[in-house]
Amino acid sequence: MQNLQDDNIKDNITVKLPKLLLFYRNSNFSLQLRAKVFYYLCISAIISVLFLIISSIYVQTNSSFQKLNLPVIISEIIVIILFLICLQLLIKGFYNSAIHLFIISANATIWAVMFIFVGEIITQIDTVVILLALINVFPLFIDKFKSTVFVYLAINISVLIVFIYVFNDVHGFSKAIIVDYVADTIIAMIFSAVAAYLIININTKTIEKVESDYKIRLETEEALKQSEEIRQRVFDSSIIPIVVMDSVNMKFIEVNKAAVQKYEFGSWEKTIGKTPLDVSAPIQYDGKKSSEKAIWYIEEAKKRGAVRFEWLHQKPNGKLWDAEVHLLLFESGKEQLLQFSLIDITERKKAERKLIENELRYRTLFENTQVGIYQTDAEGRLMHANPALINMLGFNSIEELLNTPFYIEENKITKRVEFIDIMNKNGFVRDYETLWTHKNGEIIFVRENSRIVKDSIGNIKYIEGFVVDITESKKAHKALEESEIKFKTLMDSLNEVIIVADNNHIVQYTNGH
Repeated sequence: MQNLQDDNIKDNITVKLPKLLLFYRNSNFSLQLRAKVFYYLCISAIISVLFLIISSIYVQTNSSFQKLNLPVIISEIIVIILFLICLQLLIKGFYNSAIHLFIISANATIWAVMFIFVGEIITQIDTVVILLALINVFPLFIDKFKSTVFVYLAINISVLIVFIYVFNDVHGFSKAIIVDYVADTIIAMIFSAVAAYLIININTKTIEKVESDYKIRLETEEALKQSEEIRQRVFDSSIIPIVVMDSVNMKFIEVNKAAVQKYEFGSWEKTIGKTPLDVSAPIQYDGKKSSEKAIWYIEEAKKRGAVRFEWLHQKPNGKLWDAEVHLLLFESGKEQLLQFSLIDITERKKAERKLIENELRYRTLFENTQVGIYQTDAEGRLMHANPALINMLGFNSIEELLNTPFYIEENKITKRVEFIDIMNKNGFVRDYETLWTHKNGEIIFVRENSRIVKDSIGNIKYIEGFVVDITESKKAHKALEESEIKFKTLMDSLNEVIIVADNNHIVQYTNGH
């Protein structure tokens, strides 16, 4: 069986083929076209020979002999059988074999008739030559090795020369006439074959160019189709709400399942036709109306092609929710459309609002508390200080404090170094007492409680501390200690016995000796 796989090019130009030629439905356009033409040629040849058989039977039975010429009838039946075999081979996919068998059968039939009925045919030799020339063009229908047309041409010319020289005595042709006739015939047959070959070759190249261009177009269309199918699958299956809307009236013309679920209108049909205002809170974050903000963002998308923003939405039940909107402009045919996707940021916005509230509370505490608060880097360099700490040290601003050392060195060892060592070891310091220097040069006593604040990967972000000025309490404690020492010295120097008591019992007994 001839291999037609080289011709099986899917997604190519197709010809409307007869039902019997379904074998060629995946072949290229050129082969489909040749198969279709040859199919009808075989049918025409079969019908013609069948008509010839019927007419021969009629003529022979109605002639003076009133009997059938069996050799003629049998020959015609053999020809029709051969043509039927050609048709069957064509239907089964043996295209080239069918073509060759058809050409050989037609040539053999013509020469057989000429040799058998030489007396009657010699006067119609011009017609025979034309038939041979036409039949010999058939190899051009072959997909490969079209040059075989010249092989058949050479064979027929050779047989024609033999025929003329063998039967030249039938009508007494001279050699000059025979040579002239043979030369003219050969030239005519060669010219017809070459002309047909060139025409077919040009048409073949044209068809190949059309096929190539059409194949490229089909591949492009297939790529676009696949891209659209992928986009549609992504659109339908995406967990991110996606909406396509008209850029003029802003009505939703397509929404995916995620958008239907998010908007909570109940169904796709009820969601289609809505506008951004139907799903938005009346007022946006900046206090402006949603109707104004929506128009502004749409115009921005038309100018820039795409825009991203945060939007406050409202569900049919009145519940508010936040989304990050990615809005872009695209073209579908000659129409401009808008598509946007939604990322629910409700929880993030809540966290942001909570963070702002916490920061506000912290800022209020930071600014108004009477306890000094500071932040330093990992090496102990001051980064921030609250007003209480600034006032505690007698400075007027944080900038002034940052540029002035206020830690005191004791025995040439910076106490702050010791503080940081403890902090690095434990991660915190509790009730650490040390001496700081006031702006006016006075020494003050402070008590610190500090901790290390780290980021998510364990690096130190800053050290945060709370400071209390204990200078007065230190002075009072020292004064009390000094008073007690004086009192004890006085008591020890007396010779009398002193008893200190309340109403119930003796509180203290002192004996001078």
